[in-house]
Amino acid sequence: QELLLSWLAARPATEARPKVIADVESLFTIRELSRNHLQRTHQIATAAQLVNSESLSAELATLNAFDQVWSVSKLEANLLTQHIQGAVQQVGHAFAATTEPPSFHNTNGLVFMGAMNFPGLPNLDALAWLADAVFPALRRQNLLDPEQVPLTVIGPFRKDLAQPLLKRLQAVWPTRHLGAVPQVEPVLRSHRLLLAPTRFAAGMPHKVQHSISVGVPVVTTELISTQMDWGDGDGLLASNSPIEFAQLIARIYGDSGLWQQVQAGGLARIRRDCDPGRLRRGMASSLGVSITGP
Repeated sequence: QELLLSWLAARPATEARPKVIADVESLFTIRELSRNHLQRTHQIATAAQLVNSESLSAELATLNAFDQVWSVSKLEANLLTQHIQGAVQQVGHAFAATTEPPSFHNTNGLVFMGAMNFPGLPNLDALAWLADAVFPALRRQNLLDPEQVPLTVIGPFRKDLAQPLLKRLQAVWPTRHLGAVPQVEPVLRSHRLLLAPTRFAAGMPHKVQHSISVGVPVVTTELISTQMDWGDGDGLLASNSPIEFAQLIARIYGDSGLWQQVQAGGLARIRRDCDPGRLRRGMASSLGVSITGP
């Protein structure tokens, strides 16, 4: 950003200024604030606790140099609209909802997906929360038979970061680790639920939308559902309580009617919010170009 702004400032005043657009995948400060809140209080932050801070105002102020800003989430688009001078457009992620979703009876087990290859990643904290709080709650309440509902973990990893957490998981719940896989969709579609126990984050959870787009419901935290602006039944169920999180896993895992209802709601939401044509048209409008086709 600094290099771009320096280049713009160095251009002769007689030259027409190009239109400059910032593509904001996520606001870094939001993630840091949510992580700091978690470390300080041992509670997952609410959206209201994340939107008022000097550090966030400082990050937003740097975007005033741009003519337009693209945001992937409604929460962050609203923040940008309130704090910057340029136009803001919510563009989101593009996913096509599957026309052949998996069936309840042809799926089995739980899956966790995410990068585990850099210190401080939310996925590492999420694995620890599963191992130390969620799966112990499932066992204590005898909500599911662990041997019949194993956990599969996929994603790029660094052994020294991931292995200790995987050992903690394996001590409380049957867990297999596949590491990075070349194609994630076959893995997703063979499992009944994606777990996304993310306790600090920003932007839009790509993996949650990906799972829902292929017809696999998600159990996640209220932080994630709020950032998405999706409610229970829109492909997901959410709770910040480890006990309630465990109860949601057991409830939807064993209830074919609820599972199918949440799956259908999620696919409808994907078609509405993540349509590739909608994204393409929005970007074309921002760039001032015309496109043909849907």
